[in-house]
Amino acid sequence: MALSIEQLEAFMAAVETGSFSGAARRLGKAQSSVSGLIHKLEDKTGLNLFDRSRRDPILTEDGNELLRDIKTVLNAHRKLQMRVSSLQTETSQCG
Repeated sequence: MALSIEQLEAFMAAVETGSFSGAARRLGKAQSSVSGLIHKLEDKTGLNLFDRSRRDPILTEDGNELLRDIKTVLNAHRKLQMRVSSLQTETSQCG
């Protein structure tokens, strides 16, 4: 089961904005793209992460269970990107 950073970012944006359309605006994607990413995440995990029975999606119990872990992964990914960028800058200044 391979989960992509893009799927995790779509999940977090939906949680933080309270809607898939809000997540799409934040990420600069079409709403259908965000819905598709979240659907793929749910397929790969075998879990329903959002209750879609209302106008705006609500995190399920499983979604809440994964929320902290997804935040941790995304924070670690951002730190890694910053570290790589810093090393690239150092390398280019030395060369």
